[in-house]
Amino acid sequence: MISTITIGATTIGALSSGYIFDKLTGFDFPQTNVTMRDRGHYHGARLGNYNYGRREFTIEGTIYGDTESDFETKRRALQQALDLYNGAQTITFTTKSGLTLQTDAIIKTELGQPYEKNKIFMGTFFINLVAAYPYILSQTLNSEDVAVAEGGGGAIPAAIPFSLGTGGTGATVVANDGNAYAFPIIKIYGTIENPSVQNVTTGKQCALTYTLSSSGDYIEIDTYNRTVLLNGVTNIRQYFSGDWLTLAPGNNDLKLASASYGGSALANFEYRDSYLGI
Repeated sequence: MISTITIGATTIGALSSGYIFDKLTGFDFPQTNVTMRDRGHYHGARLGNYNYGRREFTIEGTIYGDTESDFETKRRALQQALDLYNGAQTITFTTKSGLTLQTDAIIKTELGQPYEKNKIFMGTFFINLVAAYPYILSQTLNSEDVAVAEGGGGAIPAAIPFSLGTGGTGATVVANDGNAYAFPIIKIYGTIENPSVQNVTTGKQCALTYTLSSSGDYIEIDTYNRTVLLNGVTNIRQYFSGDWLTLAPGNNDLKLASASYGGSALANFEYRDSYLGI
């Protein structure tokens, strides 16, 4: 259950704010895209590609003003909060259990604020929002360092699929407290030769045939946008192979391996807990 929704400086849901919501949709699950093809003369069908698409929200509610002027002021404040010139903005949701989550969204259709007969201090509103990212995220940006694991490892360059092996020690436990897979940004810092990262929990792994010779350099892997940059600028995706790692709900055992490395080598995972819905 959602207690309040905040858009810009406007909070909806608290009676003291003058904005109460009556009906909410789209907060339970993102849009799904599934392709399926019938098997012709045979029974059943074949499952094709499937993924989560955009997420659309609707917020229906009522504006209450203490006076006619206060009512008009609140109407204009809601319009300003949803102005398209704001672009996609961070919208926060607080549940009745105290969990605060967020998503970046923009108004999709015109704001519905009809004037109604004999209602001079109050009126209804209808907001339709769309978010490009399918998941709802925690407000806390988690940052976890993964040191180089001792032992295990694999040959570089590696054939796909490949394995880092299970003989190494030093896995780092990283928790995703949501109920959906999280897409981290992974930054690998040098000095390190041909680094590879494994999520032992999911069985997914990736590798780079690249050497960082300075402790001031880093490789940034954006697992959602599928980019690989040197020092956040230069595209080096051609040296990347394997999986775009995700963090499963719950605890994830992560390992960093390499052909050789210095004492400053590590992989930093930056992510937010990820939720399918509220």
